[in-house]
Amino acid sequence: MKARLCLLSLVAALAATSAAQTIRTEGPTLVVNEVPVLTLRATIAGNGPDRRVRAVAERLRKVPSGTSFRVRGSGRGREIIAGKAVILDIGPAEATAQRSRASSLAATWIANIQGALNLPPLRLASAEAVVPVGGKAAVGLVGSEAADAELKVEPAEAVILERKDGSLLLTGRAAADATITVTGKTGMVTLRLQVVPYAASLPQSVTLSVSGAPASAETVTGAIEGAIRQQLVAAPGRKIVLKAPQDVSVDAGTTRKVSVPVQVTAPGALPVEGTVEVSIRNEALAQTREEELWYCNDPESLKGPSVLFRTTLALAKPARMLYHHVNESSEPLFFTADVNNPSDLPARVLVIPGDSPPDPNPVRAGVLAADPFFRAWVTGSGEIVTIPPRSRMPLSLRRLAPKQTASGLCTLRLLPGGPASLVVTADAVRPFPLVGDWAAAEASPTPWREVGTPALDKPLPVDPPSVLVFPKPFRTEEVIYQVGGPFRFVRVGQKPIARQDGGRPLDGNFGVIYKVSATLTNPTQAAANVEVVFEASAGYSGALFFVDGEYQRKPLLQPKAESQLVRFRLAPGETRTVNISTIPLSGSSYPATIVLRPVQTLPPIK
Repeated sequence: MKARLCLLSLVAALAATSAAQTIRTEGPTLVVNEVPVLTLRATIAGNGPDRRVRAVAERLRKVPSGTSFRVRGSGRGREIIAGKAVILDIGPAEATAQRSRASSLAATWIANIQGALNLPPLRLASAEAVVPVGGKAAVGLVGSEAADAELKVEPAEAVILERKDGSLLLTGRAAADATITVTGKTGMVTLRLQVVPYAASLPQSVTLSVSGAPASAETVTGAIEGAIRQQLVAAPGRKIVLKAPQDVSVDAGTTRKVSVPVQVTAPGALPVEGTVEVSIRNEALAQTREEELWYCNDPESLKGPSVLFRTTLALAKPARMLYHHVNESSEPLFFTADVNNPSDLPARVLVIPGDSPPDPNPVRAGVLAADPFFRAWVTGSGEIVTIPPRSRMPLSLRRLAPKQTASGLCTLRLLPGGPASLVVTADAVRPFPLVGDWAAAEASPTPWREVGTPALDKPLPVDPPSVLVFPKPFRTEEVIYQVGGPFRFVRVGQKPIARQDGGRPLDGNFGVIYKVSATLTNPTQAAANVEVVFEASAGYSGALFFVDGEYQRKPLLQPKAESQLVRFRLAPGETRTVNISTIPLSGSSYPATIVLRPVQTLPPIK
């Protein structure tokens, strides 16, 4: 113990002159040169912590320069001694109140006092600091001259500056590189300060509109992502990471609100995390059939840059657009499709999208494009996009390497309240630099959710409208199979629909929606197992179906291969009707066949 006391005495020697120090109290805390060095907790002989610490401060002010500090005492009590004067008596009551030992408290408090007394006249905790516009930061300022030092900010409008509790309190006012100069009687220090904005101010609110019975979770998730990316007020060059809910559908005519966590960063700005409150309104538009099928497939093989499609989207005349192109050139090409609004009025468009990433397999590309479209189309689930005056909505943007295929299938419907028509274009163009969010748009099946609706930057082309327009892109078929009778067949894609101008009809009926009513009846006296199958009759194919409302995506089938759609057991005299919807897919081979027949070699029906 004696050795420890001697060591403390040596370490604590040579205190600075008390006349040059700033010694004050804040409640029960002793502050030396703007540094809190100890806090008392116990009441002793009727003297509370505040009164006791004021007495300690008074004694410390009287300590002459060069006086050494040491600890005296044993057992459960200790004294802090300066020269021959007792600065503080640490008794058992104080140790108990501190939940510590008197010897430990004495050693810690002497070290704190000595460290504060040995400070230079002015010391900043950091030579540099960053404070957000509208936000706050604190930088420690201590030393014997800190309390009375002069403060100066250049430029003055950058920050509001206060001094409190051994710190400079900074409130950002305007983005700037600033300097704070702290000048005392004998010393001066400077703080280099950056006042920068937050990447965004959170929370924020955004709104969006959808339609459908219901608007599916997939539609809603994508629309939320697009609304946040386009409506969030943020610093230039912002990047947004968000976690949109994956399971929120919205019933027709209702509004739902969700809170979405986001992270926002931007060059020259402070990153921020928070939430965006999203209001989702389902406008419950009456589900209307497409009046036309736009067949953007001529030429299917791209040899270089070319005009691919031109037409007009008219009010109250919804259209289904199919595009499918293979890059047969030796260089990369961009496929672009846009919905253009050259008018002076904002246009609102219902979009049911489907767009495949570039794929070397044309059949798979056609399936990947039609899959999200068909699932959403059956309930009319789509996003309502507003295209400002003299602006465009990028419908598709894909970079095609040689031998890659771009494929898409979508519904477009111009809504009332704006222009009477819009211009839809599709082109193959040479690659161009993708800056900012355009790189994300090129990788997205819904590029307008990444880049919004940019202004038209050049006059629209004056090419004549495309002729591959096919009215009434639907087929209905009815078929009856009777147990004991011959197999029955529905040939999908065999009878082409007519072209608007009377030209060559649509071989294969690609993009045409089929609705098949298949009736199976058993007039016999014995139960029978029956099935409905799909056969890839004309060659390698993919296929999508709704069978009695249940969605089925079939694996890619080799020529003449089959895949079962449904099977069941018909009791004697029983009749069942199966409702089937399907669509001939770009890249696949048609006509294909739906077959009604007895169950072939299959496991027993449960």
